[in-house]
Amino acid sequence: MTYAFLLYPHANVRYRQSLLQLAAQELAMTLTALGREAEVTPKEMGGATFLTFEAAKLTERDMRMLSQLASVYMLFSMEDGRLTPIARTHPNYVGEDLPALLKYKGKTNEMFTDTMLTMALAASAFMPVHDSQLVVCDPMAGRGTTLMLALRRGYHGVGLEIGKADVKEAADYMTRYLEFHRIKYKRTDSALTVRGQVGGRENKFVFSDSAEHFKAGDTRTLRLICGDTREAAALLNDKYLAADGVDNVIRVLEELEDERIKELDFIELNACAGGCVGGVLCVENAYVAKARLQRLRRYLPVSQNHLEEGIPPCMQWQDNLEFAPVLKLSDDMGEALRMMADIDKICDKLPGLDCGSCGAPTCRAFAEDVVRGSAKENECIFILREEIKQVAQALSSMGGFVPGHHKEADSDER
Repeated sequence: MTYAFLLYPHANVRYRQSLLQLAAQELAMTLTALGREAEVTPKEMGGATFLTFEAAKLTERDMRMLSQLASVYMLFSMEDGRLTPIARTHPNYVGEDLPALLKYKGKTNEMFTDTMLTMALAASAFMPVHDSQLVVCDPMAGRGTTLMLALRRGYHGVGLEIGKADVKEAADYMTRYLEFHRIKYKRTDSALTVRGQVGGRENKFVFSDSAEHFKAGDTRTLRLICGDTREAAALLNDKYLAADGVDNVIRVLEELEDERIKELDFIELNACAGGCVGGVLCVENAYVAKARLQRLRRYLPVSQNHLEEGIPPCMQWQDNLEFAPVLKLSDDMGEALRMMADIDKICDKLPGLDCGSCGAPTCRAFAEDVVRGSAKENECIFILREEIKQVAQALSSMGGFVPGHHKEADSDER
């Protein structure tokens, strides 16, 4: 059977030829993905441009996908030179105007973006389920043109954008559109955490094409996230939990044991407060180390943020884990208690600034090193400064008293 698809007329003459090439490629890729590989041929009929191809009779499922082609205006079957219209079988989930109404400088053409969306789907492993509720993720969403096109098709949309103004404008536009068209929806705004800190904000929309579907839970979701794309793994995973500090870790484990925490894909637990950076074995000041890591993440190229060829041997752990009592003060309980008392006494002398200049991450860790014999108290610059001050005062008092005494004695003798 012969099919002829009429292309959208383009007002700009210079773009017509480019549009024809792009549309032919879009149709050819889609047919191949549907298992209907065919040669696509442009043809002029009645002053209009058509794309024609020969294929076995297309199924209803095939037509649902072909009805989404961005460049195609009308679908026809052709027999003996006669064109028979074919009804589109994939109606828009929301209005066709959703991606088009928001105008701004630098916006990508909606038809071009929609074509890229179709071609990406045809080249992916998701083509067999193209008529289900797919999730389209745009890592540099801008003001959401790609996401709006996905919603129009009935897909879910997730977008990340570092520009706060762009995310706000897209979220406000979505709110106005849903309210103007009286589409039932729910909007929630929330903060997202990355490694225990606020890493972005999310504007989440849940809506449906009818009140009945909304009540039944047949909805679509749009997530507009203001955050760094390089943190996408943490920002997009809402089934992730991270806790640090022994007390917090114990509480999370108890919650898990009591089955009060469910539907989590990943849990990260760090016994050290603040995680590995800032833990008891970190020789750098915790805050300085975290600031340095943030700078590294920001300015290192993206290519160095992941491993391309598997885990290298130097990073693979082959030996069995053995317990090392690094925090144990002594095997003798009485001696250990005495050492703990000495640690408290030394801590009282220290400034408690945790400056790290002594080489220990905290003042208490330094006190432990002193009690263990691996450090001296005057290695703390504040204690050393006090000792130097006392020595200077002693020398000064000696220097002021002795010479004066001799002068008075000499004058008496004279």
